[in-house]
Amino acid sequence: MAKKEHILIDQSEIILRYMNGNRPVVANLTQDQIQRFAFEHFTDRILNIFPKPSERIVITTNRGIFTLTRRMVGDESFEQYKEMLEAYSKKYHIGIARN
Repeated sequence: MAKKEHILIDQSEIILRYMNGNRPVVANLTQDQIQRFAFEHFTDRILNIFPKPSERIVITTNRGIFTLTRRMVGDESFEQYKEMLEAYSKKYHIGIARN
């Protein structure tokens, strides 16, 4: 099975792929649409009972807020996405928050 990429960076554009219910959605975000990135720690609940510390990436744009959690994409991909977004934020001077 091929690896699923949830975040692709192409020149000055970020392409997000995510599921909205059962429907796959693709969002193309240009650098002028992105307002900030945030890396947040939170407590995820498995089966709404067992608390598990987790992390999420929140991308705030003028089109809305996009969120990716560690559980959705897996640990190794999640760290790679964080590094890619940090490099992108430095290159295009986009704010980044670490909570």
